[in-house]
Amino acid sequence: MKDKNCMKRIEIIFLLIVTMLFGLSVDNILADTLADSVSIVCNAGELSKKITGSARYTIKKLKIKGGLNATDFGIIRMMAGRNWKGEVTPGKLEVLDISEIVLKPNKDIGCSYRGDSYSTDYRILSDYILPGSLFEATTLKSIICPPQIHTLSGRCFINCNNLESVVAPGVREIGQYAFENCINLLEFDNSNDETTYETVKIGKYCFKGCSKLNRFAFKKSKKMDIGAYAFYDCTSLKTICINADNFLTIGEAGFKNCVSLESIQGRYVDCFLKNKAFENCQKLSGFAPSVEEVGDYCFANCEKIDKLASPVLTNFQYGKYSYSNTGFADLNFRENGGDLGEGMFQNCKHLKTIVSYKSIPKNCFDGCTNLEFVKIGSVSQIGENAFDEDIYKSCSVRVPKGEYYHYVNGVYGKWYFKNTYSEDVLPSPTISVDKNNNVSIRSYVYDGTLYYHPEGYYPSYAYSEPFQVSKNTVVSALVKLEYDDKGFRYYGNNPIGGPVTYTIDSFKYNIPTIEVKDNMVTITAKDDSNIYYAINREPTYGTNYTKHYVEPFEISERCTIYAKVYIDARNYSETASYQVRILKLSAPKIVCEHNVVTMSSPEDADIFYTVDGTEPNVLSSLYKEPIRIDKDLEIRAFAVKDEFESSEKTIAKCTYEIGILKLSAPKINCEHNVVTMSSHEDADIFYTVDGTEPNVHSSLYKEPIRIDKNLEIRAFAVKDGYENSEVTIVKCTYVSRTQTITWGEMKAPSVGETIELMATASSGLSVKYSAYAPLSAFKEPIINVNKATFPQEGCYLLVATQEGNEDYDMVADTLQINVVCDDDELMCFDGIYYKLTASKEALKVVRGNLPYKGKVVIPATVNGMPVVEIENNAMYASYFLTEVTIGENISVFGSEAIGACPNLHTIVLPANAALRLPSYCFNCDDKVREIHCLSEDPYVVAESVFNGFLDYEKCVLYVPVGCRNKYIQAPFWKNFTHIEESTPIIVRAKSYSRQYGDENPVFEFETEGTALDGTPEIVCSAAINTPVGTYTIEVKQGSVKNYNVHFENGTLTVTKVPLTIFAGNYTKKQGDAMPVFKASYVGFKNGEDESVLRKQPAFSCEANETSAPADYAVTVSDAEAENYDISYEQGRLTVTDADAVVVRAKSYSRVYGDANPVFEFETEGTVLDGTPEIVCSADKSSQVGSYTIEVRQGSIKNYNVHFENGSLAITKAPLTISAGNYTKKQGDAMPEFKANYTGFKNGEDESVLTKRPTFETTATVESAPGEYPITVSGVDADNYEVKSYITGTLTVLKRELKKQTITWDQEIKAKVGSTIEMNATASSGLPVRYSYAQAPRVESAYRVPQIEGNNITFPEEGTYMLVAIQDGNNEYAAATDTLDVCAISDDEGLMYIDGIYYKYTDDGSALKVVRGYKPYRGKVEIPATVNGLPVTEVDGQAMYACYYLNEVVIGDNVAICGHEAFGASRNLQKVTLPANQAELRLQYIFNCDDGIKEIHCRSSVPYLADESLFNGFVNYDNCILYVPVGTKQSYANAEVWKCFTHIVEEEVATEILNVCVSSAKGTWYTLQGAKLFGKPRLPGVYIHDGKKMIVR
Repeated sequence: MKDKNCMKRIEIIFLLIVTMLFGLSVDNILADTLADSVSIVCNAGELSKKITGSARYTIKKLKIKGGLNATDFGIIRMMAGRNWKGEVTPGKLEVLDISEIVLKPNKDIGCSYRGDSYSTDYRILSDYILPGSLFEATTLKSIICPPQIHTLSGRCFINCNNLESVVAPGVREIGQYAFENCINLLEFDNSNDETTYETVKIGKYCFKGCSKLNRFAFKKSKKMDIGAYAFYDCTSLKTICINADNFLTIGEAGFKNCVSLESIQGRYVDCFLKNKAFENCQKLSGFAPSVEEVGDYCFANCEKIDKLASPVLTNFQYGKYSYSNTGFADLNFRENGGDLGEGMFQNCKHLKTIVSYKSIPKNCFDGCTNLEFVKIGSVSQIGENAFDEDIYKSCSVRVPKGEYYHYVNGVYGKWYFKNTYSEDVLPSPTISVDKNNNVSIRSYVYDGTLYYHPEGYYPSYAYSEPFQVSKNTVVSALVKLEYDDKGFRYYGNNPIGGPVTYTIDSFKYNIPTIEVKDNMVTITAKDDSNIYYAINREPTYGTNYTKHYVEPFEISERCTIYAKVYIDARNYSETASYQVRILKLSAPKIVCEHNVVTMSSPEDADIFYTVDGTEPNVLSSLYKEPIRIDKDLEIRAFAVKDEFESSEKTIAKCTYEIGILKLSAPKINCEHNVVTMSSHEDADIFYTVDGTEPNVHSSLYKEPIRIDKNLEIRAFAVKDGYENSEVTIVKCTYVSRTQTITWGEMKAPSVGETIELMATASSGLSVKYSAYAPLSAFKEPIINVNKATFPQEGCYLLVATQEGNEDYDMVADTLQINVVCDDDELMCFDGIYYKLTASKEALKVVRGNLPYKGKVVIPATVNGMPVVEIENNAMYASYFLTEVTIGENISVFGSEAIGACPNLHTIVLPANAALRLPSYCFNCDDKVREIHCLSEDPYVVAESVFNGFLDYEKCVLYVPVGCRNKYIQAPFWKNFTHIEESTPIIVRAKSYSRQYGDENPVFEFETEGTALDGTPEIVCSAAINTPVGTYTIEVKQGSVKNYNVHFENGTLTVTKVPLTIFAGNYTKKQGDAMPVFKASYVGFKNGEDESVLRKQPAFSCEANETSAPADYAVTVSDAEAENYDISYEQGRLTVTDADAVVVRAKSYSRVYGDANPVFEFETEGTVLDGTPEIVCSADKSSQVGSYTIEVRQGSIKNYNVHFENGSLAITKAPLTISAGNYTKKQGDAMPEFKANYTGFKNGEDESVLTKRPTFETTATVESAPGEYPITVSGVDADNYEVKSYITGTLTVLKRELKKQTITWDQEIKAKVGSTIEMNATASSGLPVRYSYAQAPRVESAYRVPQIEGNNITFPEEGTYMLVAIQDGNNEYAAATDTLDVCAISDDEGLMYIDGIYYKYTDDGSALKVVRGYKPYRGKVEIPATVNGLPVTEVDGQAMYACYYLNEVVIGDNVAICGHEAFGASRNLQKVTLPANQAELRLQYIFNCDDGIKEIHCRSSVPYLADESLFNGFVNYDNCILYVPVGTKQSYANAEVWKCFTHIVEEEVATEILNVCVSSAKGTWYTLQGAKLFGKPRLPGVYIHDGKKMIVR
């Protein structure tokens, strides 16, 4: 007994374990039935008891009140798709509200997990800190945190891809990586209180990759730290709100790549902005805080930043490239600003002006290609590539006074700017004249003001834009600095640069204008009589292909026409050209049918049109598709295409036809399971979804339609005044996110056998497997991918899981499988497994490959063999088995045959009283509620048949009628509290009658006997279209659960339905054909029509086509139908009189010469049958007058027609007469005036005029040059009316003037301060006046010479250009000539020998070259000696500003070249240096622009040259350096000379002297250029004083 009780306890424990594993406790069942939204109250540590079983994986919304600890959060993580180890669970939790909970620390409870790359501690250590990784990679979409939480630890929500909203009102510190890659997080805002905290922190990488985050706002604080990469790649972030009273730190790349960030709101001071803090924030603007640090690349590529952050510190350094590629337009760096960083403004394309008092580091403004002006203050250093090389020629640079030469000579760094100036070195402006005689003046003094004078006087007019001159003249100009620039000296109106002049001596003639219309070429100009032209080439005066233009001419092919105005071969205008496109487009075709307008062009050209009667142009509407009209319109259109002449316009009058405008078919769009429909005309849309044709009784579309299955949608549009549209048919495919798992057929395994698991997801995605042994087996199965091995016999639970993706939700499904030891001879019939008994004559029920489920009825026989036995454990652990009926032949019942079936509630035992029920055969939990005993005698039953699990009070025992007392007294059965007798139940279907075509009535039933449990199924084969007759109403089992039921059928009688046939009423006019009689019907069913009639109806009527007006009967009869009872309604035919009609021709008016309009008519009365003929005698050439438009019978078939004629009025055609334009010279005879006409018709000309035109002009033969009007009038004609007379112009030109020349009669020797009389004569004998010109080639004079009459005074040394002017008269043309003069201060001792000016040196032992009275020109060779005296010097500025100097050879004795000796000689191209001056020092000598092309060095030893030799103007790539043979390497290694790209050796004729070493003093060199220390000791050839010497 003790052992038996022990076994019973073990069995109970086992069942409890099984029950727990399947979640089958009362609480768990309640939990399993929870909805997807739950709110609970919980104490810390109890959440696992509150939410159990499958509810953990179905809840989507959860609100918790009370307390939570780490254990509870483990449950929440599982509900949100992850366990503590990060493994995936089926959980679907999306919304979590823990705003009303209190965290309960439990430091010793929780989980510490170490993954592949990090470790996590999930323990709750404080009541105000959420632990790290708490919700990592979960399914949460929204969370509300309690207000006492002030810290979100690191990785708290990392990789929560679904997270959209976080409410954390108390948080003021967020750990690193907390929200990294939360790609759906939209906003974070906890700026919900006015408290100012000491410090708030956002950890590094906190919101990195939150690509949808668009707003961030955080709490107020005194100090705020934003960690490195905190908002990196937050590409949707637009605004952030920060409030930091004292300090704000933004770590490295804190907001990098926030490409949508527009503004930073709030309060922030003393900012520390680390490297790359805002790099690539392309839309950020207005952020210029006070800063203590701006790191490298801090604002790089912030294209809208245009203000600098303000330094707080005095010694502040901006980071490298910190503002590169930003939006600055102007910059001003004062002395107290921060120091600029390397590359700080690189690639700032909008930057135009800079004011800087700071040193400029390398690459600082590189790539600033639109820079126009740089003003430099106290700059101490300019770094490499500080500016972009593309601006060196265009940008103006202003440097401080006195610093010009320091900058251009590279004292502060290499200097390449061409347009450099200072207050004391101000360059002159440049003057240019274009082909239209427009004068432009330009200065690269960016902050200066230009002044000019159009006649060469002192410039006094402020220059703002180009101006035009009308004669030969001299223009003067200068630039002034005249404002105070805060820190620069004020210079008032005193010009620092002197005026420059420009002589205009070839006034340009007006360019002619070429016009082509209808392939006729017209050329006009101010000088019409002197126009010359050529085809496809430039016209040249006097050539065969150049023709004199006289009148318009025609062209026949595509070409280019060139034209000039010639006065003579030397005086002519610029060339005009016109590319002729002679192909003219065809006028477009306009067609209007059924209220739809179409247009077409044969050349496939663009068509522009108007509909309001205005003339179309290329800004009018462009025709793209047919146009629907809803009123009468006049459409005008023309065609346009590249390389074609535009077409003539087409005019079409489109008449709106009432009632025929057809609606466009509606558009149907199906996306994301939502159907939308639209109508072009905003019409009503009716639709069906069942494949039937829609009509106005179908569903009306009002709003988008959601679909949950595949549909075929048919729709059409309806609107008053329109014809219904065509039907649109669209098949919409439902796209489901839901997927299902289907198990394939699998053979039940034997113990130890490995089988392949076969389950597929409807999505096609891969499936994972797991397995449990929660029922009869205690050993877990072994799962290897899709293979399973079962260690022992029993029932196993297989789980197939598909985890889902962006298109499908996660899904799981289970399968119970039985593992048997032996399945030999196993048979299955109707879901029940059998084997043969030992006698082979009967069957027994056994365990099969699949568990039994639902209701199982064991039959008495199978295939004629009795079923006599239920084997041990046959249905053991069939969890889903709910009801079992035992067959009549069962006599052997095995142990636990139906044991451990926890959901079994009904047992039906057979009428066979011989059945024996052994112990434990129904140990099935206490859920059995009904036992039906069909035997009248109680069965013999062991007491332990239910193993103590049966609840005798709750379970009802049903026995046959009259047998209750037997069971009450029988062993075991007497234990039942409720024993009831069951009586048979009769279920009887009611009978009905209905008409054909009606719906069946709702079939009902009636019962006799006890109450019916369930509802029977009632069916009838008759449908709505079933013919007339009688049909059975059959009643079946349905859901009836009673066990003794008798069913009785009813009948349905279908009778004929009434049908009425109407003959109809008709009307016709006498003489019209008889109408077609057509019946109408009332009563058809099922959408049927007359086609179902067995015999069609017949009509009869006494009237015919000629019957007199009256009413006639129309009768109908003789129709037959199977399902209809027919009656008739007779009709009538009304014959009326025929109608009269009036046909009236419309009247018209047109202009003489035009084609007749299309003659139309109008009718009054009835509809016209046929078309009248309309004729008129007038044609295109008919004279002005009135003509009859006659209307005739034509094809009209009406009998009563009256015709009325119209009229055509022909009016005079408009005529325009132009007097034309003419040209003559003063004194020439008047030209013959000839009128030009526009408007003649029919090929007519002036010969049809009844009165010819007369001309008048105020000009005479001797009229002065100018323009005179020519008027024309007096014309009359029969068919023309002159609408306008156009006045012409007679242009009188000057007489052709004689040429004159000017000769200077003296050589002027100019001295500073002296007054000299100028003497020049004109060949005409006319008086000469004098002026001066100071062109760009002359740069040495700064003050203006004073001229009074023919006397001139020179204010200082320099080169002047004097101008002698003769203005001309009526006989002679104006003439000028210039004379270059040098003014010197002192001419004492001045010698002029062979074109060179000399003076003695200070010691009188030699000569020096000096400035003379004439500028040096051409090639100047300075000799070694003059008259026996050596020439040893070239004085400073001796040849300065000698514009015509192009070559200079320096003599061998020259040892000194003064400052700028050859400076500003801009055309100097070739320089030869002496052979005997190896130690000649060369500085500031050749600052001559970059025109020097050759330098010949005759010294075998490189000259000692300074970098200032060319003052930066020589082009080392283009200038060739020639050196003696054998010295190339020496020069290539020497300073300055090594800069030349091209060094070429050449033979130099040098005398070789034989000397004795003892007698030769001075410096010696080897032929390779090496300097010797002392005299040569070995014999050989050496260089001594620039000469080759042989030492023996």
